[in-house]
Amino acid sequence: MEKSIVKRNDIPEVVYTSEDGKEIRLTFDTVKRYLVSGDATKVNDEEVVLFMKLCESQKLNPFRKDAYLIKYGDEPATIVVSKDVFIRRAQKSGLCNGWRAGIVVRHSDGTVEYREGALLLDGEQLVGGWAEVYRKDWQVPLKVTVSISEYMKKKKDGQPTKNWLQMPATLIRKVALSQALRETFMEELQGLYSAEEMGADELEEAPMVQPAVITEPQYKIEETVPEEQSQPEQVKPSEQQVKPDKSKVEEQFKEEEKQEFIKVQIEDVNILRAKNGGEFLKVKANDKIFYAPANDRMVNVLTKGAVVDVKVEKKGGIDVITDFKVA
Repeated sequence: MEKSIVKRNDIPEVVYTSEDGKEIRLTFDTVKRYLVSGDATKVNDEEVVLFMKLCESQKLNPFRKDAYLIKYGDEPATIVVSKDVFIRRAQKSGLCNGWRAGIVVRHSDGTVEYREGALLLDGEQLVGGWAEVYRKDWQVPLKVTVSISEYMKKKKDGQPTKNWLQMPATLIRKVALSQALRETFMEELQGLYSAEEMGADELEEAPMVQPAVITEPQYKIEETVPEEQSQPEQVKPSEQQVKPDKSKVEEQFKEEEKQEFIKVQIEDVNILRAKNGGEFLKVKANDKIFYAPANDRMVNVLTKGAVVDVKVEKKGGIDVITDFKVA
């Protein structure tokens, strides 16, 4: 059978608006020069066309790392999307009611533990990952369990690749969560696969550009223990210590006590990437814009349509959600 050949003149470029509202223009040269992870000289025209058309049909923005075209040696190219795409689309569906995910550990006595998170202790045997995704219109969650032996990528000598060697628990948890989200939200995620599922998790050397620079406030959010919970340092009587100003300390506690929870109804949520590589949530609620750390706790609760009591602090002139209570 004669192989179908696509030439660059057949589809010189694609122009579309991505789901984040950016006008995306992809050409063969742009993809090969900037958007290939691995060996760009080995990518053929058909693989470039498939990547361009996937981005166009799914409205992905490859310049913010929504999608990757990965090519190593003479193996067929792999096209994958980031975990951010899975989370964003699950949120935007309006039906996501949170999720849980973790690892499967087998103990020395043969018992198996389904552990939430990705904490693996020395001497424990990691055998898989699991995830549960909840939909507001389903009575029971969808649960997925995967075996690490099916997904751990290995080199020619039989040893795990760098990422699978250094963080196997994190990667197998991502595999399980990606599968569970895709099966729960098939319409939004059909045909999209994560790098970990496709054995293409080593993306550190991907030469990426960022022409569509996010213009949101570029602040760094750090999760720290609130000052009122931190323990004072114990000082020996013999050591000299400057006593804090009592009036200032009392004033500080009074200000903290004034920070009350406010009730908000969330209208829209987006995950943004800061210039330093960190991620944060942009939350529109009560006709105002708030920001929050993009950790699992915040992502699972701060969803479109949710009514939540939030605590807000001013940081760098912007409103940051530091805590919440479900209304």
